[in-house]
Amino acid sequence: MTEASKVPNPGAAQSGARSGDYKAAHRVKARASVTRPADSPEIRKSVTRLNRILTSGRPLDGEMPRGFYLNIRV
Repeated sequence: MTEASKVPNPGAAQSGARSGDYKAAHRVKARASVTRPADSPEIRKSVTRLNRILTSGRPLDGEMPRGFYLNIRV
């Protein structure tokens, strides 16, 4: 004996969501193509210093002033 099972068609339910995802991805790609990276030597040096401090395993000092560990302008 065979029974008919009612399984919704997953392709039909997601088609609207996918087109929205494609539109969002297109907007992100368009925005990224016109923005300049702010990867100046000063920023790279600061991030490298912060990574070195974080990988040392020692906890950060909470008494340090703001910007001590990473002082960059965004």
